[in-house]
Amino acid sequence: MAKLFKKSTLRFIQNWWGKENEDEEIRLASLEEIFVKMMRKDDWILDDLTWNDLDMNRNFYKMNRTLSMPGQQQLYNMLRVLVFDEEELKRRGRMIEFFQYNTEQREQLLCILHYLSKEDYDGAASLLYKGAPELPSIRSWVLPALFGMIASLVSIPFMGVRAVVLVAIFFIMNMVIHNKINRYTEAAMPGIRYITRMLIAAREIGALQLPELDHGYNNFFAKVVDKCQVILRKNRTLAKGPSDPLGLSEY
Repeated sequence: MAKLFKKSTLRFIQNWWGKENEDEEIRLASLEEIFVKMMRKDDWILDDLTWNDLDMNRNFYKMNRTLSMPGQQQLYNMLRVLVFDEEELKRRGRMIEFFQYNTEQREQLLCILHYLSKEDYDGAASLLYKGAPELPSIRSWVLPALFGMIASLVSIPFMGVRAVVLVAIFFIMNMVIHNKINRYTEAAMPGIRYITRMLIAAREIGALQLPELDHGYNNFFAKVVDKCQVILRKNRTLAKGPSDPLGLSEY
C-alpha cells in the first residue's frame, strides 16, 4: 500500500528515530486496565508495590518511543510480565539487534506503525475486550418496519392515497428506528476503523517478509488477516456509516 510509505512519512520517521517524546500524554490507568484483561493465568507479574518501588512509570516514559497504541500497550505489558525463559530473552535480543542495525527494514516497519497511529485505539480496545454496545430494544421493530415500507410501496397502484399515507407512516417509523440505533452504532465506528487499520498493518508487515518476524509473527498475522477478511471487505461501508435516511441498506 503506497500511502504507508510516503516520503513525508519516511522523513518524519528519520527525524523521530531515537528521540524522546516528552510532550506525549500517556494514560497509564488505561494501559493498566487493558493489561489486566490481557493477562494470562501463568504470567509472572511485577506487582504494584514493586512497580512503584522501582519507579517503573518513569522508566516506561523514558522507554516509550512507540508510534502506535498496540505498541505502547505491548511495551507496558512487557515491563509488567517477568520473563525467565532464556530462549525468549535471546529471541528478543536478536530482534532488537536486527532492527537496530538494519535501517531500511526498520524504517519500512515504522512507516506501517505510523499509519496505525494512536488515534481511536480506546474504541478498538473496548470492542475487543468489552464487546460491542448492546442495541436498544427498538431493534425488534426493524424488520416489521422494513416489510411494512415495502408492502405500502407495492400497494400504491391498488390503494391509491391510502397507500401513500402508509408509506409516510412507515417512512417516519424507519427514520425513528434508524436514528435510535445509529446513536449506538456510531459510537463503535472509530473502534471498527482502528481494528481495520490493525488488520491492514498486519497484512503489510507480513508482506515485508522480514526474517526476524518469521518465528511466529508472520504466520500469526496471516491467520488473523485471513479470518477477518469480512471486516476488511465491509470496512468502507461500516466506517462511513449509513447514508440513506431510512436505514434500508443496513437491514
